[in-house]
Amino acid sequence: MSKYEDVAVHGYEEFCKAVSERKGKDIIVYFSGDKDDQGKSWCPDCVKAEPVVRGELSHLMEGSVFIYCQVGDRSYWKDPNNDFKKTLKLTGVPTLLRYGTPQKLVEEECFKADLHAEVQLHHLASRCRESLAAGAGAVAEGRSITGAHSLTPLTVETHDGRCLSNPCGDSGTAKLGTRACGYPSSTLGLP
Repeated sequence: MSKYEDVAVHGYEEFCKAVSERKGKDIIVYFSGDKDDQGKSWCPDCVKAEPVVRGELSHLMEGSVFIYCQVGDRSYWKDPNNDFKKTLKLTGVPTLLRYGTPQKLVEEECFKADLHAEVQLHHLASRCRESLAAGAGAVAEGRSITGAHSLTPLTVETHDGRCLSNPCGDSGTAKLGTRACGYPSSTLGLP
């Protein structure tokens, strides 16, 4: 069983519906040119990028959503007023983006698996910043962290030394601003 939900849509309206039905989830979207009856896109870069993108899906976090969106035929895509360009500000296909963030790979960037990892790391760093903020508030108030923050790669030590979460699996505790495995949060580009 897949640890992420795989959704295929065609066109802007189906895309909007798929996103609205999955509010609050981590959504990765791959925009591609339409495919013909033989399953081949009119966009040669999309044909080249798709196996690379699909090969990286195993790195998605559990509970994520992957949306494969066909943007339309070539003439629709070339129209500067199409909904994808006008509303989502897409500039090219293929485009891989983390919905709701500025993180995206466009055209040739989608060919490079190492850049896909960068998009994931930026997301993790963002989650760590959120967890640090929540952890600081929780520690100051003497309460534990629950919900989405307990899934982030951080350990927060309370004022009495209790470890609130330890996803790296080691037995030690860590000060606020340090990952459970001992590396300072600054190694993730955190403040």
